[in-house]
Amino acid sequence: MNLTQFLRDDAVQKTISEASVVCFQADTYPLLFCRQLIAHCARTGSQEMLTSSMSSENHVSTMASLQTTFLGTASWYWLASDTMVSKKVGDAWHAYLAAYKGPNKLFFFTSKLIKATKSRVVVKLPATVNYELFLTLSTLMGNQLEPFADQIYRFHKEIPLEKAVLLMQYGSLVGKNSSRFVEEWLHKLLVPESSLFSLSQALFSKQSRSFFRQWKQVGHTYGAPFWIAFWAEQLWQAYAYVRLQKVGKGVEANRVAYRLPFSFKNRDWRSHSLAALQQAHHQLYEMDFHIKNGGSDVALELFFTNVLQGNF
Repeated sequence: MNLTQFLRDDAVQKTISEASVVCFQADTYPLLFCRQLIAHCARTGSQEMLTSSMSSENHVSTMASLQTTFLGTASWYWLASDTMVSKKVGDAWHAYLAAYKGPNKLFFFTSKLIKATKSRVVVKLPATVNYELFLTLSTLMGNQLEPFADQIYRFHKEIPLEKAVLLMQYGSLVGKNSSRFVEEWLHKLLVPESSLFSLSQALFSKQSRSFFRQWKQVGHTYGAPFWIAFWAEQLWQAYAYVRLQKVGKGVEANRVAYRLPFSFKNRDWRSHSLAALQQAHHQLYEMDFHIKNGGSDVALELFFTNVLQGNF
């Protein structure tokens, strides 16, 4: 079922009461949204949501604990995401969850395409949120944001799911200043993912002219702290991808590189050494310290030049 069907009227309570396992599925893990959705499920069922992660060190022990109750009372558990576990552990969890019939209720996220069964509900999460769904979700979060949504959706027909949740949080704070907020900040918060994707592609492909042309268009949109965090994540994923590819673990490599451009995963990763990626990440760390202590963000330009010219 899709998210709208899951949230409709009494569907949440009915669905949860009939299932032992509730799975939320999408291409990437929307952490902010899942936190809100899990909180909503707990409120709807008047049940505390406990945490027991699939990425725990001893998954066999964790699985065993989910087979027991406390004084005969069933509990609800949020198992988080399978996206950061190895293929072996992930396969073990999926086999366990496919056969799980209770006594507790288990909730988790996966990027895998799995089928619903009598004991397992699968809720497909949307990549983007339209106007109607934005109002539904904001209401579930405890906010009436129709005037705020009217202003936002004058400029966008669809908004990425995680960005929509972030905007709902802003919308609950800005109050009468919503018009000013939309005018001054909306374009900064909703930089198209395609722009960041293309920018990253040009950097890792070492296409200097293309990179700096795009950087001139989007670089001013965010401040240095955002760009340092963005490129740090890109380099971390790139390092993990190259390291796993070099030892023949292609499946695991793809699981940790979901934000990297296709060109990097297809060919460009071969032109980046682990040492160079580590050194580039270290330079970002030093740059972050420098800027937070009053230094200039011009260091970003030097960082880009070093990556593009292969100076690491």
